[in-house]
Amino acid sequence: MSKKLFATTALVALSVCGAALTSFAEDKADATKAENTSNVTVLPGDKDEVNPPIDPEIDPPTGQKGDLTVDTIINFKFNDVKLQNTDFKTGLKPTDKKHGIQVTDKRGTGDGWTLRLTQNKMMNTDSSVAANSNKSELKGAYISLPLVEDEAHIHTTLNNPGKDMKPKSLNYKFNGTYGAPQNVATAAKDHGMGSWLFRYNTGENDKVELNIPAGNYAGTYEGIMQWTLAPTPATDSAK
Repeated sequence: MSKKLFATTALVALSVCGAALTSFAEDKADATKAENTSNVTVLPGDKDEVNPPIDPEIDPPTGQKGDLTVDTIINFKFNDVKLQNTDFKTGLKPTDKKHGIQVTDKRGTGDGWTLRLTQNKMMNTDSSVAANSNKSELKGAYISLPLVEDEAHIHTTLNNPGKDMKPKSLNYKFNGTYGAPQNVATAAKDHGMGSWLFRYNTGENDKVELNIPAGNYAGTYEGIMQWTLAPTPATDSAK
C-alpha cells in the first residue's frame, strides 16, 4: 500500500510542475516591456565647505575651504634637547593627538595634485638677541619626513580604491635651501581623488625629526613651515 501511495504522490508532483511550466511560458509570451533613462549631473564639490579629518584625532586641522585643500598638517613641536658635540636629532613632543597630513580633491577633474613643504630658517625667539648675530639662527637645522606608503599609513574615504587611485608619498629630503618648496606627496592624473590621509609617528620607522648640527647656541627657536598644494602632479624631475 505504501508503494502505491508513493507512486501517486510522484505523479501529482510531476503534473503540478508541468502546469507551472506551461503557465510561465504563457506569461512570458504575453509580457510587455517598459523602460526609461536615468539621469544625473555630478558637480564639483562645495567650495564653501571645510573637509573634516578622516581621523578626528589628527591635529591640527587647517580649516581650509574649497574643492582642493590641505585639511590637516603636522604639528612641528619638538622635544627640548641638549647640545652635543656632533650633529643630532630630536622628535616630536608627546601628545594625545595623532600626526598626519590630509589632502582632499573634490574637483572631479582627475587632474592630480602635488603637496609641497617650504622650510624657513629657525630664528631665536629672544628679543634681546641681535638680528643677524651668531645667536639669532639655529644654523643648518631642518625637518625630515619619512617615506610612508603602505596601507597602515595611507587612509582614504573611498571604499576599495585600489592602487589605481592612490596618491604617492615621496622620499622627502631637505635640499639645504631655505624658502624653497619641496614635494612631500603627489597624485598622478586620475589619482588622489576624494580625501587621503598620510599618517606619521605611529612607530619607530615613521618618525618626524628635527636635525640640528653641532656648534649652535642654546636658546628657543621658531621657524615658519609652509604647506602648499599645487593643482597638478609633480614632474619626474621634481619627485
